[in-house]
Amino acid sequence: MDAESALSGCSETQPTILLVHQPNGASKILRNTKKRIDLILSGHTHAGQFYIVWFLAYLKNDFLYGHYKIKNRDTQIYVSSGVNYWGPPVKMLNLCEITLLTLRA
Repeated sequence: MDAESALSGCSETQPTILLVHQPNGASKILRNTKKRIDLILSGHTHAGQFYIVWFLAYLKNDFLYGHYKIKNRDTQIYVSSGVNYWGPPVKMLNLCEITLLTLRA
């Protein structure tokens, strides 16, 4: 992903919300741009899906599930566990979710 091109039309005075399918993409973008990004919304990890493999998913992803505030930037990231699954149709100790966010200035 070319972060500079993706963010080129964004105003520095208006909030910027970026949708990134995989949280590792958020890490890459934050490393490769100094542009203002207020909020990054992501998914993909299914919050580890199975408790047994959660640790492996945690090792592979900087952001696995939940809300993160990025130090040294005014950026927040939210990673949803999603409403579905990958592979076998089951989640173990991780719930499906539909996230409702209320954004305030």
